[in-house]
Amino acid sequence: MNRLSQDRPGSVTVQSGQRRLGRRAALQALYLIDVRGCTAAQAMAEYAAQFRDSSEDLGFPSALVHGVLEHQEDIDQRIEKVSHRWRLDRMSRLDRSLLRLGVYELLYFGDTPRNVAINEAIELAKSFGNENSAAFVNGILDPIARSGLGPEDGAGVEPSDGAGNDTVP
Repeated sequence: MNRLSQDRPGSVTVQSGQRRLGRRAALQALYLIDVRGCTAAQAMAEYAAQFRDSSEDLGFPSALVHGVLEHQEDIDQRIEKVSHRWRLDRMSRLDRSLLRLGVYELLYFGDTPRNVAINEAIELAKSFGNENSAAFVNGILDPIARSGLGPEDGAGVEPSDGAGNDTVP
């Protein structure tokens, strides 16, 4: 993992500091899945072998990883609808993994407030991404969050210019 040193979604109870660590673990696993094409179980096992503190509970990150993979098709459609001139395959693997994690928390993981999901994704982007990652992640997640559309509403997110301004198709 070069750049980055089954519960039901929403049912994992963890304190906020543990959630931050869990998101970091989930990001590392999602990145590994994207780079190597391995399974969630393989990615979480590698994370545990390389980075896990013996007291770290992997229930929360595992739930996030499995949830992202379960809903990846819808998540990817939503990202592509709001990312102008950026297809998923052109995004860095880290940014793509971060966006998938952020969208999953926004739309499917019921107990994370929207502003927390966005802020946590931005903080991860600042920690692991390049100088543009935080703004890029914010520019994609914000319009998805503001759309007010949950998973049951379909992927009909209105496009944005990435600066929080809605655009007319």
